[in-house]
Amino acid sequence: MKNANFKKYPFIIFKKNINSLRFKKISNYKDWTKEEDDLLIYITNNIGSKWKFISKYFPKRNIYEVYNRYFRINPSLKKGRFSKEEDEIIIESLKTFGKNWAKIAKLLTNRTSKQIRSRFVNKLQTLLVFNDINLTLM
Repeated sequence: MKNANFKKYPFIIFKKNINSLRFKKISNYKDWTKEEDDLLIYITNNIGSKWKFISKYFPKRNIYEVYNRYFRINPSLKKGRFSKEEDEIIIESLKTFGKNWAKIAKLLTNRTSKQIRSRFVNKLQTLLVFNDINLTLM
């Protein structure tokens, strides 16, 4: 009977197979080793943040994994609460650079552009609107 249905409606069986494969989670995720972490820090200290080039040293990792891992283990990266000085720098630099988070991150050397954007969206933007401080970029 399956053969009869297949001859009659081959696309139905094919569609069922595609749908069952779509929800299968295929993951090659592997924990980072201490050697990989050390190599990543060494390369970024010597080469800089050329992620496409750096990711070639890690054949089983993609660019995004390498980038995210570096910012997770970077010893010079500041994590935690923002200071009032950092908030003031963000607000002032928004007036000159707009929402160019990468340029603002260069002013705050120990913060990533992602951290700065999150700080602005989650805290500073509501404070600026609440205090009636008008920025042209809002």
